[in-house]
Amino acid sequence: TIINTHDMNSVMGIGENILFINGGRKGWQGQSSEIMDSTCKPLTDFIFASDLLKEMRSAVHATNKAQAHPSPSDSVPSGFAAGAASHPPTEHPAVSPLGQ
Repeated sequence: TIINTHDMNSVMGIGENILFINGGRKGWQGQSSEIMDSTCKPLTDFIFASDLLKEMRSAVHATNKAQAHPSPSDSVPSGFAAGAASHPPTEHPAVSPLGQ
């Protein structure tokens, strides 16, 4: 089924293979999940036209970047300092190393 629409809620909700037409020509094609990271300026200008949506896109990119590249302190439990161990870890007999 082919649907021609400007309703982005429908596009994002039901679109499987999206074709963005700009100036009567194919401007971009892909999945709805790929729109957020698209580098196609005419597409992103159309989709993220309002300042609110531009801010939302920036926030999503910042969150994705932070999740993809966590800082070393992000994986340290609270109450512990990263790299602050003054002695080697103690082995616990009830816990066996992986693969054994």
